[in-house]
Amino acid sequence: MTAHSLDMLAWYFPMSFERASTLWLLPPAFALVFWLSRRSLAGLSPGRWWAANITRCVVLLLLLLAMAGAQWNRRHDALSVIYVVDQSRSIPEKLKQDSWMFVRETSRDIRPEDRTGLLSFDADSYIEQLPQKPGPDGGLHVDRLSPPLRADRTDLAQAMRMAMAMFPQDTAKRMVVLTDANQTQGDVLTEIRTAAANNIAVDVVPLRYKHRNEVMFEKLQAPAYAHLHDQIPLKLLLRSERPTTGRIMLYHDGVPVDPTGKGHRVELQPGVNPLTIRLALHHTGAHKFEARFEPDDPTADEIVQNNVARAFTNVEGEATVLYLHHPGGDESHRLEDDQPLIAALESERIRVVTASAAEADMDPARLQQYSAVILANVPADAFNETQHRSLASYVRDLGGGLIMVGGDDSYGAGGWQGSAVEDVMPVRFDVDETKQIPRGALVVIMHACEMPQGNMWTTETCLAALKTLSRLDYFGVVDWTARGYDWAIPLRLADDKKGVERQIRKMQSSDMPDYHQPMDIALTGLKARTDASQKHVIMISDGDASAPSPALLNKYRGAKVTVSTVSVFPHGNREIATLKDIAHRTGGKYHAIANSGDEKKLPQIFIKEAKIVRRPLIREAQFQPKRRSALSEILDGITGDLPTLNGYVVTTPRSPAEIDLPLVSDKGDPILAHWQRGLGRTVAFTSGWWTHWGGDWPSWPGYSKLWAQAVRWCMSQGSAANFEVMTRIEGDVGKVVIEALNKETAYLNFLQIQGNVLGPDGRARSIQLEQTGPGRYEADFPVSDSGTYLVNVHAAGGDEKPALIRTGVSVSYSQEFRQLGANETLLRQMADLAAFGRLLEGPTDQTPIFEHNLPETVSHQPIWHMLLALTVALFLIDVAVRRIAVDPRAVARRMRGFIADLAGRFAPGRQAEVVLGDLKVAREKVRAEKTAAGEGTALAAAREARETVAAGIDRGRK
Repeated sequence: MTAHSLDMLAWYFPMSFERASTLWLLPPAFALVFWLSRRSLAGLSPGRWWAANITRCVVLLLLLLAMAGAQWNRRHDALSVIYVVDQSRSIPEKLKQDSWMFVRETSRDIRPEDRTGLLSFDADSYIEQLPQKPGPDGGLHVDRLSPPLRADRTDLAQAMRMAMAMFPQDTAKRMVVLTDANQTQGDVLTEIRTAAANNIAVDVVPLRYKHRNEVMFEKLQAPAYAHLHDQIPLKLLLRSERPTTGRIMLYHDGVPVDPTGKGHRVELQPGVNPLTIRLALHHTGAHKFEARFEPDDPTADEIVQNNVARAFTNVEGEATVLYLHHPGGDESHRLEDDQPLIAALESERIRVVTASAAEADMDPARLQQYSAVILANVPADAFNETQHRSLASYVRDLGGGLIMVGGDDSYGAGGWQGSAVEDVMPVRFDVDETKQIPRGALVVIMHACEMPQGNMWTTETCLAALKTLSRLDYFGVVDWTARGYDWAIPLRLADDKKGVERQIRKMQSSDMPDYHQPMDIALTGLKARTDASQKHVIMISDGDASAPSPALLNKYRGAKVTVSTVSVFPHGNREIATLKDIAHRTGGKYHAIANSGDEKKLPQIFIKEAKIVRRPLIREAQFQPKRRSALSEILDGITGDLPTLNGYVVTTPRSPAEIDLPLVSDKGDPILAHWQRGLGRTVAFTSGWWTHWGGDWPSWPGYSKLWAQAVRWCMSQGSAANFEVMTRIEGDVGKVVIEALNKETAYLNFLQIQGNVLGPDGRARSIQLEQTGPGRYEADFPVSDSGTYLVNVHAAGGDEKPALIRTGVSVSYSQEFRQLGANETLLRQMADLAAFGRLLEGPTDQTPIFEHNLPETVSHQPIWHMLLALTVALFLIDVAVRRIAVDPRAVARRMRGFIADLAGRFAPGRQAEVVLGDLKVAREKVRAEKTAAGEGTALAAAREARETVAAGIDRGRK
């Protein structure tokens, strides 16, 4: 039964049912009871036969009522009103204030039994007040609305769903919606129909406005694809409400196209104004364009958010490799290490762009201009964590290639363990416990509480250091709290990193008075770890603690334990000198954080220092690489023995089913490994460092061929020359459409096309394109933020070579800023579709909101559990009626005798008879005893007789 039919039934009968059709079982159930009783109850008397059948029927009735979901109906006259207030940015501030005043004024008319609720919304919904009865100041118990958090979008449908869930069930329901109806996501009319089906009245209060001085970008259009050095047209469409002058600033990958900064002068007329600007593209990959309009008269433009437009073009051309080298060290020494590999690639006609890791732009969209990236002995601390994620996303989500070349600052020895980059490589940077690798031991001494957000940075730096270690290394933290100096995290193996992370996040460091005690605790713990070959301490402080004794520093040198110090906002030169002296005398390094904002470098400093204990991962010994796989494309055509190597970084290969491992060391450790990760490919070469480990390799004839094939394998993802790709934005949804054709222009069907969409926030979302027609594939994805969305999908299937398809789409600004006034059509539709709906004039309307003009509501209280209890009780009575034989005439006789006896016992004559009977018994007893025992005994018997007579008199009185 529907909710409406239940309410109608409640007007005539105080009971309703959730499953009323169950009641159709009653007639056949009753008939079955009487039919079965012809035999089962044949031996009973007529009275018992009827009693048993009636009891059985009542039991069945109660049971079926419970099964039907019986409910007790109650009518209510109270009213609940929930105000739903639009706080999105499209509404002028004056209207927002008027909305709040409307809510406050109309809520004062509430009756004592009524309730008021309040909800505000933008892209999200915020419950300001659950429905409550009025207080001393009226229906509202809040003074203001919460500030909106995502005001550049409007989800009116979500707000209505939440408001409907807030209503209590025992009142009439009215929702008052104050909005301009410019929704950017969701479908409010669907929610209006749902509200009507649930008898929820909806009053619509329009927030009307009109922007008459406005200029906005309709679009910035650029070709989806172009070739290298093409001059592409950028088509700009601007809409103006009145004649306006100003300038357009155009940016290409964030750089102004006009170096003078003057931009393009424009004179806009009312309506749409087209403009075309041509621009040459000189690098491959993704190109981002942004245009901004700046009016000469600021009053000619009321909404600045829609003065921007964005576009995207992907350029295909000559494959280019980005070669990233170590950011530090001597320049000539760096060139000596890197030049052999760079020259080998260039000799194979591969274009190479070199850059220091410190100066490279690691934005995924900028990396997309390169077919592959080579990390040549680059440490992890050369990048921040965001750049680590960008590199990983470049491979996994954008289909790029990544090659890591070994050295003393690479892989685990370079602090890459636990990073996002490790996740995309074919080897793990940790080592198995079965390998006899010397352990490292790291202790962190924390004294950072006086710096801004000290405890937060304490946590971040410790986590960065822990992440760099392997599970075979020791890790501990010493700090000072109210209990004194102690191990905040005892020095132990880092084999349970998640458990250690939880301990780190609970730490609360205090201001440390001296360095001697914590350094002594750390040294004692490290000396006890005799199986650790590399022992290191990192101490972070503002320098105001007292210096350790020279004797303690000598003990550190004697134990070969190094100490690196980090000063954070030191108090003066004396404090700096103390920390420098500790680092110098123990063989460590000194780092300084002196300026606001530099504290962000702390995690990188700790990663760099933690690398010291990872040195045991480097194995330096001469060996000849062994071939393990003859099927690797990288070694294709390379025959004979490979030159010897003098060292490598120890790593652990991933599952053999996932990777190719063509080269290993004499110990079986990976030297060359590669695999497919997501849309991209990665190669790990754990040796390298040509001036130290691979001096014979650059002169080997197969050197150039091996590295050229490694780079080309990373880049060999195929092309989408016969695929037509279209992207567009529809509301809050992005759409990608692919028309797949082969070289003969025949449709390609049944392809598997899947990949990722990388949003402006750097997060990737997986998409799967579905075939919707001959050779046509489509997919949707949400677009919640402004910016560029990079679409990268991999197409495979049929007889065609797998292809990587790259495209993108740009969102210039939210649809919130495209509308120049309230959506009058949608406002009227909302009121027309609503149950008992009213379209008010606006926030100044005086229509009473708490008017009781809605039908009374009916609440339904389930009573099936009580019916089941009665069923059990009557079932026992039914058993008694059938099993216990009762003669009514015998029962009547016994009852009459009992009543007569009871009545006679309490009559006055009966009391005298009782007393005389007792006297007679006593007299006979005295006579008998006197005769038998003599006179003395008779006197005692007489006394006993008197007591017996007295007791008899008392019973008679009672």
